[in-house]
Amino acid sequence: MIDQHCGGRSVRHSAARVGFPAAGHTRREFLGRVGAGCLAGAAWGRSHCSAAVDSAIPIVPFRNPGQALQFVVLGDTHYSAPDYEVSPRLHRAAQEILERYPNVSFVCHTGDLADGGSFVTDEHGKRRYVLAGYEQMHDELTFAMNDLEAMFRRPVFVAIGNHDRHDRGGRAFQEAVLRPTSKVAGQPMGQPRYAFRCGSACFVFLDYGAKDLEEQARFLEATLTAARNGGAKRIFLFAHFPLWTVVRSGFNRAEFTESILPLIIKYKVDAFFCGHTHNAIVSVRRFGESLVTQIQGASLGKSDQLV
Repeated sequence: MIDQHCGGRSVRHSAARVGFPAAGHTRREFLGRVGAGCLAGAAWGRSHCSAAVDSAIPIVPFRNPGQALQFVVLGDTHYSAPDYEVSPRLHRAAQEILERYPNVSFVCHTGDLADGGSFVTDEHGKRRYVLAGYEQMHDELTFAMNDLEAMFRRPVFVAIGNHDRHDRGGRAFQEAVLRPTSKVAGQPMGQPRYAFRCGSACFVFLDYGAKDLEEQARFLEATLTAARNGGAKRIFLFAHFPLWTVVRSGFNRAEFTESILPLIIKYKVDAFFCGHTHNAIVSVRRFGESLVTQIQGASLGKSDQLV
């Protein structure tokens, strides 16, 4: 997906394009332009990578200051050792994206960067999924980050997915993903939830499986407060699990939704990006007088079975 403030087009896990609304258009008008099987972001107005930012939120290096902000959104890539079969498909997609949108600033990933396991057949002929250990998890995540950064030639920011923490504790994600992300953001990242500013837009990445959801909610509110007080015009949230599911029931975490949905409403978050269910859906729900936009992507990796 390419998200561009005003006049842009969108692709998610494909090269299909969908028009964005001009400033002032309603969400209903916008969603009416979204074709089946494609997703579009929820960006209204124009945001340049040269606006003043709040010093409490890291500033990410960006390309071509003064141009409309563009970013790629993808997810559920499920890089799997040793063959990494998804890589050629992603390289083709990245090449087409960059040919059409050379001013992309960075890539946002909604989780399940790696597969973190494999199906095996036991002596009784039954297939079962075996979780990866630390070494395989670290190898897959490291390959995935290097591969995506090489093909896009841009920083990559990831919201942790359930497959990304199969090493029982998530140490591999900390080392292979958060450590290089810390260098880009210019500050240490000890947990898989973080935020940054680029121009007048704020990007927040959350952990769907956080053990302390109250602590994460406090982080989110502090971040959103700083963003709004610092002049942020657009706020985008990213997590692996959806707030609500469509078609595939049971693939969300009610406690996670309940911990952040009031803040999404309160601070008028523009869009919540997610994945996990491997079906592409953009939906808007009304909560009282507020509208919440959820943009959910399909898998470009393994999508035959969900684990």
